[in-house]
Amino acid sequence: MNFTKKALADFTRYFLEFAYAGTDFHGWARQPNALTVQESLETCLTKLLGYPVGVTAAGRTDTGVHARSMFGHVDLPNPPENMEKTLYALNSILPKSIAVYRMWPVKAEAHARFSALQRCYTYRWLRHKNPFEDSWAWRCRHWPDFQAMQQVSKGLLQVRDFSAFCKANHDAKTTICLIHSIDWQWDAERAAMSVRANRFLRNMVRAMVGTLMEVGWGRMSEAEFMDVVRSGKRTKAGVSVPARGLTLEEIVYPQGLWETGL
Repeated sequence: MNFTKKALADFTRYFLEFAYAGTDFHGWARQPNALTVQESLETCLTKLLGYPVGVTAAGRTDTGVHARSMFGHVDLPNPPENMEKTLYALNSILPKSIAVYRMWPVKAEAHARFSALQRCYTYRWLRHKNPFEDSWAWRCRHWPDFQAMQQVSKGLLQVRDFSAFCKANHDAKTTICLIHSIDWQWDAERAAMSVRANRFLRNMVRAMVGTLMEVGWGRMSEAEFMDVVRSGKRTKAGVSVPARGLTLEEIVYPQGLWETGL
């Protein structure tokens, strides 16, 4: 839909919080001849509301990556009369792998992507087959030394340029990111690494984890790992780990952004 600036002034911006299991989709963003989360969500919103609806998300996730808490915004000319009934109806027609938790009016300047301050991703490992968790973790036959990986990952808190972990031929304007924290948990059967940053590059977490795995398997030293990071070359880093182990966990916005736009 194309609207004039005058027409847009009559619209109300709504934020949505939703989640999805990425297994069934080729990522968030629309693609020709491939099912995506964006296409599914926009199609159902359009069907429900009776006019074309576009969703701007807080970011893109790759094929197979999950989101436990994703945000997006839509501009609606006719606000729903009963939000509870609208959400119930929307979730009834959405695929079972997508759920919209809430939807509310916000200030016109609130932007799902550009207003976000932080994002948090978690990568998970499993040691043995588990029918309840396999879709959300990488079942890793050769269990790495997670303590060594944790130690090496501390150096990433001092890094600003993450070109070495950025997908080739990317369209990012900058490869500068600020990692706020990296937290680890592991035992004999499961492991998880959560990384929080102001922004992430395409494929960044999976490439970062893949390179840390080289350390965990004893194939790369801490000094060699940092040399890879400083090189800025994706070809020197490890392979990207499987997408099913990665989940977008949280997005942080400024206080006051949630204030109603009505």
